[in-house]
Amino acid sequence: MIAALNDRDRLLLAFANLASYGIFARPAVRGSLVEAGGLVGAEAATGVPFARRDYVFWLRDDERSAFDQTGALVGPLPLHIGTGSIVPAIRAALSSAGFAGWCATASDSHQILVGPIPTFDAGGGASAGVRSAHAVAVGT
Repeated sequence: MIAALNDRDRLLLAFANLASYGIFARPAVRGSLVEAGGLVGAEAATGVPFARRDYVFWLRDDERSAFDQTGALVGPLPLHIGTGSIVPAIRAALSSAGFAGWCATASDSHQILVGPIPTFDAGGGASAGVRSAHAVAVGT
């Protein structure tokens, strides 16, 4: 029997989709944001030299608070990107993996937040459950 995909699996599929289009996508990178950004940027420049700033990654430390033990997304997961020009591609990949996306304007153009959307009860109020996930592109 094949198990259902969890949220982490679907995000990994979205990253594979991005990689198929030449965007250097790495999940769960170790180290601080500065260390990981330098490492991923250098790998992207070597692996995909024509797209040197087209990369996206998340930090391993961030996934500890974003996913539960079953791989369900239970909190915001920051995706760090090399350039804001790839935000539409990232949003499309997230959407094709079952995540809704919308943009908000802020000062940081190098981060997309992926997090849970609350479910709604019959009265229209938010409940504690999580139905899916959403992406908020920051700085676009």
